[in-house]
Amino acid sequence: MRPDLTQPVSEPTPGAPELSAEQRARAAEINRQRAAGDPYLDPETGILRNKVGATTQAELSHKEDILVEARALQLTQSPGKLTFDLEHLQRIHAHLFQDVYDWAGQLRSIDMRKVGDTEMFFPQAHLPLGAFHTFNALHEDRLLRGLPREKFVDRLAEHLNNVNILHPFREGNGRTQRILFDQLAQRAGYELDWPAVRGFTNDHASRAARGGDLQPLREMLASITHPAQTNPNAQLEQVRDVLRAQRAAPRQGVAAEQMAQGESYYGSVHERQQRQGHLEPRQGPSR
Repeated sequence: MRPDLTQPVSEPTPGAPELSAEQRARAAEINRQRAAGDPYLDPETGILRNKVGATTQAELSHKEDILVEARALQLTQSPGKLTFDLEHLQRIHAHLFQDVYDWAGQLRSIDMRKVGDTEMFFPQAHLPLGAFHTFNALHEDRLLRGLPREKFVDRLAEHLNNVNILHPFREGNGRTQRILFDQLAQRAGYELDWPAVRGFTNDHASRAARGGDLQPLREMLASITHPAQTNPNAQLEQVRDVLRAQRAAPRQGVAAEQMAQGESYYGSVHERQQRQGHLEPRQGPSR
């Protein structure tokens, strides 16, 4: 049976018997196989190479959450230059993860997909082009300013999906894009109550949107979009709530891999009559 290379196997399940020497050796070999196709992984531990000395996924997640929360609060107080483009997204990621990863703020160098999904995220070789069209469309929409709530939610769903399809970083895409769209929403007169979103709801909405059905994502965003608060302390507490909710939610794995020969990315950057640069995924053949 072919081993599952989508998850590190360095940690036994809590309460399970300890691994035998043979099982540990097999786990190490699986980790080495995963790392061979993913330069971001440590071949000994099977987890992302990191600056905090973590050797298990649980340790890495714990330390990452604490450090990222502190950096996210800094962005709330001093957001920096808000250009709403790829460089803006990279600046957010670089600030959030600067204490954890050497590659914070850098575009991923490999192709990848969510564990359990058959569709790849946007090809890494074309990320700058895809991002140009994605953010150009957002600016053509005037950064969603001056829109009534229903129209704001409708347009937000499309642009959030476009950025999610890009998935430009090896790790931390969700947290980064949420801050970007928080900043966007606040300047459009709204705020997004992300802690109210359950993990299952978000996963379902995101998958449906990548498949071309934006309705679940619209419904999810409609449930968390409210008029913006002007109290800065309330904004700080909102960021804390977002990060606490993310820590409490189970994390989905991401499989990073090279596309196999003959394998295609089923998505396209195309033009429409009224708007350019819309990313529209389409269903590919099952594999």
